[in-house]
Amino acid sequence: MHMDVATSVTRKLISKISEVSGVDATNLSTDTLLQEIGLDSILLAIILRHVEAEFAIEFGDEEVAGFLGASSIGEYVDIVLRASGRETSA
Repeated sequence: MHMDVATSVTRKLISKISEVSGVDATNLSTDTLLQEIGLDSILLAIILRHVEAEFAIEFGDEEVAGFLGASSIGEYVDIVLRASGRETSA
């Protein structure tokens, strides 16, 4: 069941990142490095706000710092799972 939540979060994040960045979602995965898709701080902030709205969570300072400092989509998934209380024990 936890894997289904992580998969759902991953799909939603990839969809949002694709929408904001203009990169085709089929070219994105949890292994995709954010630097590879050219996300600057403004786009990261936009994605952050969309993620908060999509998952009905409000990131604290620590999560925001982690989100803005993340290097991959997989790190985003982990941050969202922790912030929403759905952390997997993988």
